[in-house]
Amino acid sequence: MSKSATLAIDAMKHIAALRMLCGRERGGLGITEEDEANPYLISYQYEPWSSGKHKSYGTRPVPRSYQEVLSSNPMLLDPAQITITEEDLRIARMITPTLNPDVFKVGAIWPFGWHQLRRTGAVNMQSSGQVDDSSLQLQLKHQSREMTLYYGRHHSRLALNEEVRILYIQTIYEEQARAMQSISGPQFASPLGETRKASIVNLISEKDAATLIKSFKRGEVSARSIRAGFCFNARPCPYGGVESITQCLGGSNGKGCPDLLLDVTKVDDINRYDKSLDAQLAVVHPDSPRYRALQSEKRSIEKYHAHVQAQNR
Repeated sequence: MSKSATLAIDAMKHIAALRMLCGRERGGLGITEEDEANPYLISYQYEPWSSGKHKSYGTRPVPRSYQEVLSSNPMLLDPAQITITEEDLRIARMITPTLNPDVFKVGAIWPFGWHQLRRTGAVNMQSSGQVDDSSLQLQLKHQSREMTLYYGRHHSRLALNEEVRILYIQTIYEEQARAMQSISGPQFASPLGETRKASIVNLISEKDAATLIKSFKRGEVSARSIRAGFCFNARPCPYGGVESITQCLGGSNGKGCPDLLLDVTKVDDINRYDKSLDAQLAVVHPDSPRYRALQSEKRSIEKYHAHVQAQNR
């Protein structure tokens, strides 16, 4: 646990003890002596305004998804306004080429999440010119003004000239296609060996630059630069490969991700990353999840260097 979280948890313990005083006055909640001695930090079952008074103290509420709210309130949003059009999909794939084609397709309803609603609201409020930064910070309950501005900064994209935006995105695809022309060279290596590299190379090398750009736009081929090289995973990846390379290199026991091509020319970048890990390890508590995660990153860097040495032989 982070040391900075100790104060908040201690405060929540005191509040939970005070809540338990109220809980004793309400019967039928199944509160035991153990609950009184060690209550949940958060529980609303015995609050006067609780809608779950009939439930036991140990029942944890299940939050409803935004999709469920829309389904049970069909008048909340106009279905015609939230249905994906061809133009919507074209722009969305320019921004995020790895969109799941089974979910994001013409005629389907945009899938929403609670955090999307929060961020979209922040963008719209800031772009309206009617809500100042301090009020928006209060609404979002951000500790710092910088975080609020980070949330709302996307409003500037709404005013970006459409021609400039399309040119910018087109250039990104062209740079991707240009970078892919060199993946057959010795600077790239698959952690699973030459056979796996050859299968990726064959997929890319059969296409010329123009065809590659079209494939990128349609989401048929994905190639993005990550910390250790290039990722060719066309599906959303929970690990990313930018903030962490542990899963890319196979974690503790695995050989490595089959969608990864290591770039042996990134040695200097990896070495700088290694030094930053050492700096973090020096201040992180040794018996913490963060410390263990940093140690995993260090082991993955060792794997990266082993692949580089094997490639240079």
